[in-house]
Amino acid sequence: MAHSAEAETDAEAGLSRRQSSEATLVQPEATASPTQEPDAGEDLNHVSGKRLSLIVASLAMSVFLVGLDNAILTTAIPTITTAFDSLKDVGWYGSAFMICL
Repeated sequence: MAHSAEAETDAEAGLSRRQSSEATLVQPEATASPTQEPDAGEDLNHVSGKRLSLIVASLAMSVFLVGLDNAILTTAIPTITTAFDSLKDVGWYGSAFMICL
């Protein structure tokens, strides 16, 4: 009899431990305070206005200048090849040009 009472006590203790561990797994709902939420009209993650225009213009100018550099090199390759009389070194022209940049 004592053995069965002890087993019931152990079972109840295991049940209460399981219930308490389940209770700790449940997260309470987070309550958001009004100071943590950004205003509806305020967006801190995006650039706009003059800064955005300046960034876009800078990127466009960079793309244009890289294209211009490539066009200059492409136009100059036949002249360079004739001047050095070496068609086998054509691959080095682009590499040498990029080193200078």
